[in-house]
Amino acid sequence: QLSGQDLGVDLIRTALLTEEERIGQLSEDNKMLSEYANTLNFGEREEGLRNEILALESELSRLRIMHPTLIPPPIPSRPQSTSDSHWTCPKCSEREPETSTRCKLCRLPSLSIPFEETIACRCKYCAPDTVDSSSDTPGWVVLDGLRPI
Repeated sequence: QLSGQDLGVDLIRTALLTEEERIGQLSEDNKMLSEYANTLNFGEREEGLRNEILALESELSRLRIMHPTLIPPPIPSRPQSTSDSHWTCPKCSEREPETSTRCKLCRLPSLSIPFEETIACRCKYCAPDTVDSSSDTPGWVVLDGLRPI
């Protein structure tokens, strides 16, 4: 028969193994997110966009010279999100439920910190009065440079 102390040791051992598994999963997630972030070459992408903007501005100037009286239509307003209960995977664009912690398709972890984690954490970013999933603060995002969509 197990004594109270043996029972306590078993509970601690089980909790420790669970925590080790969780840390291992978090390490794998961190590695996956870092590898994904390294595939994003924002410098080249930004340079390409700058070149495209210059080409479009040049074309616009040419069209204004050819058709000086033509008035462009008004700029349409940005569509409002139909639902805040989903997030979009930045890697494969798959829509996932807000409660999902990773993409079902590519297995990339969600960039948002799960609510349960914010309660357990206690850091200045996760304090209950400062957490806002729609916020653009770096503390809400697991990996700097990427934002929840």
